[in-house]
Amino acid sequence: MTRRGSSVSLALASAATALLPATHSIAAEPWQIDAELLYYSESGGRVSDNSFKSIAQRSWKDEGNLVFGLQLDSLTGASPSGAIALDEVQSITQPSGNNSVVTQPGELPLDDSFKDTRLALTASLSNVLETGARYSAGTSLSKEYDYLHLGGNASYAKDYNNSNTTLSAGFAIAQDTVEPVGGAPIPLSFQRAEGAVSDRAKNKSKTVVDALFGLTQIINRRSLFQLNYSLSLADGYLTDPYKVLTVLDDVGNPVDSIQDDIYQYRYESRPNSRLGHNLYLEYKHRFDAAVYSASYRYHTDDWGVDSHTIESRYRWLLSSKHYLEPNIRYYSQSSADFYRAYLPEGEIPENASSDYRLGEFTGLTLGVSYNRTLGVGKSIGASIETYETSGASTEIPDENEQTRLAPYPNLRATIVRFRYSFDW
Repeated sequence: MTRRGSSVSLALASAATALLPATHSIAAEPWQIDAELLYYSESGGRVSDNSFKSIAQRSWKDEGNLVFGLQLDSLTGASPSGAIALDEVQSITQPSGNNSVVTQPGELPLDDSFKDTRLALTASLSNVLETGARYSAGTSLSKEYDYLHLGGNASYAKDYNNSNTTLSAGFAIAQDTVEPVGGAPIPLSFQRAEGAVSDRAKNKSKTVVDALFGLTQIINRRSLFQLNYSLSLADGYLTDPYKVLTVLDDVGNPVDSIQDDIYQYRYESRPNSRLGHNLYLEYKHRFDAAVYSASYRYHTDDWGVDSHTIESRYRWLLSSKHYLEPNIRYYSQSSADFYRAYLPEGEIPENASSDYRLGEFTGLTLGVSYNRTLGVGKSIGASIETYETSGASTEIPDENEQTRLAPYPNLRATIVRFRYSFDW
């Protein structure tokens, strides 16, 4: 895998360099390097991510830019399997089929085998045409243990109205391949006990196409407004091969498996296509010693998911060399049409998923960042954010003709970043 990643990186660099004119030298232009360390941690021993990201940018020709990006993530921890908490001990087979996880009564079943390393590479170039319009083209690659992404993108922008109005358009396409540990299970089939043999597909793929159209309008010397509309179409394997649903009888009790000495769990199933629309609005205003920005994003798709994101930032300019920027973001989402916390015994719908990311929930992010300029081409920065979700619980019938609740797996996360920029 290392050899493949290295060869692709070299190919991207060679392709971008080949677009430079042979008679023009950029040796006098320094590279602008932006390096960032990120730490992400969810409470309760769930997912954590240690990440390094670097962007290298260099001018070419008169108004063009050449940009390379690298990101390395190390992810560990435990992720919700999709099964609900029960009053009994549960034994859930891990994705490999070679081990199982025992969950105590009242606890949320987690898959603690979650561990991965991700390498992502990007390359892009941009320039200005004789008409004054700007264009860019880029490519991306990322590799995880069980996932491969290949993508390309292009964009075009042109100024009007004495450069006060900018119209832009962008296009991106990606081909993703997943090779699940243990293979891709048959959708809504029963999970087998540890060591059981089952037929599974080795790999699955999907294609994602995105298009974006934007308008940026300068209102006055201190304010501007931005409006974007984007369309996203995903086609192929969109199911999470590691998620399951608990099967319950009509009084809310887990159902014993017929073949294996475990309860019944079925693998999830999602539609093989998803069409989404996004509308984004942002307003920025500069005061004498501050910059304020507010944005709103609306998403809707044919899975029935509607979401709203509202974000506000206030950059307080402490001096010409450093600033402090608090931020707040609120997110709300409706559940997908096929989302359900569990499956009733004997019911096999066309699609079903208990993935909490497809459920109804709200999220709140609070954060603050600090940046300081150290000299020409040098700056440092740091930020910290907290993220907390709250979801809707699901009612489950019980033996007394009443109901009990299957709680939504809420999470709390902390995100810390350190950044250093310099010329090289």
